[in-house]
Amino acid sequence: MINWIIISCALAIIAILTVIAIRLTLKVRAVETERAELLQHRAEKQQAQRNYLIESLNVIAITFLNEELTPSEAVIRSKMLLDGLLLSEQERQPYDAIEAVYQLVKNFDTHDARKALPANQRMKQDLQRENIEHEYQAQLKESFQKLRDAKF
Repeated sequence: MINWIIISCALAIIAILTVIAIRLTLKVRAVETERAELLQHRAEKQQAQRNYLIESLNVIAITFLNEELTPSEAVIRSKMLLDGLLLSEQERQPYDAIEAVYQLVKNFDTHDARKALPANQRMKQDLQRENIEHEYQAQLKESFQKLRDAKF
């Protein structure tokens, strides 16, 4: 009789542990599924952002090459977008002229700060900017042609 009680208790304990194990397994699977969906969503979002950056760079390159955008403005916009792509040093090398010109023009006043400058200072900055743009014109054209044709 005692053997039957012990066996019944043992079977009950095994059944309870089995139910607990099944529940925990289902919870783990649900968490893993949720995590996989989150990672997939994050990857899709990152790819969409990357595609946006690439498309924007392409538009800027075409606009610059069609002479519809000043070199300085094209450089400043492209620099920010290129930074967003997180390219390696080797991948960025074809666009060194963009980086070089950016470093030369980044501190010029723009928008309201430019409007607030006295006319002679504004003209001085414009002349400096034009000289830089002229000096780097060929290199910028080459960089923007490569940027237009790039397959990131």
